[in-house]
Amino acid sequence: MTSNNIFARTTATFILVASLVAPMAASAQANTNAGTNQAPDLGFCNRFSQLQATVTQRHTDLQDKLTARRTERDAQMSANQQARQAALAESRAKTDANFDETVGKLDGNATTTAQKAGVAAFQIAVKAAVTARRSAVQAANDVFVKDVKDAIAARQTSADAAIKTYTGAVLAATTKAKTSCAAKVSPTTVRLTYMAAIKAAQDKLKSDLKALDNLGGAIKPLIDAHKAALDKAAANFKSAMEKARADLKTALGTN
Repeated sequence: MTSNNIFARTTATFILVASLVAPMAASAQANTNAGTNQAPDLGFCNRFSQLQATVTQRHTDLQDKLTARRTERDAQMSANQQARQAALAESRAKTDANFDETVGKLDGNATTTAQKAGVAAFQIAVKAAVTARRSAVQAANDVFVKDVKDAIAARQTSADAAIKTYTGAVLAATTKAKTSCAAKVSPTTVRLTYMAAIKAAQDKLKSDLKALDNLGGAIKPLIDAHKAALDKAAANFKSAMEKARADLKTALGTN
């Protein structure tokens, strides 16, 4: 899983989240003025049900798109991981086959009991080194994938909380506007109060989502830790192989 893939998938999702900050106040003004010769403020209360339906539908559509985008992202991440695992398994199978062929040739060329024992010891040492490296790599990969998923899930949870707060604020503003219209409060007061509440909700959502922008800051330490684990596994493997080759040379008398 590369950092570019992670950033691309999550950034696209949160751009969609940010689009929830639709210009509700502008919609209110447009719906107020459209198709009526009444004064705008009076039209606001008369057309409020239509405005409410528009706002609700927009929110529902965006939530559906967000859910679909997240599902697509998760499916793609899973597919990519499976593809990498399959490619790794294929590569390892070829490596194993080549090694077995090499050991066969070494054993065939060994003419003494000591040489054959040296080849057998070499085979055991290499297989142990390979197993150790593969186990270390798999463990590092598993930790990395889990930690990245956790980071994305935490960000998603925070985004959902921000959206929930925004939705609640919009609902409260809508309920207050309906109640005020029914109570014959000045349409001007209702409209201005509603638009101010919607703007405040939008501003808070923008602020909350902006605070989530630094996913790279959360994932970079995971990438660094993953690379360090892989480098350590590679260094340990290199040391083990150097010793195995040196021991083999001694056993074959080629030093």
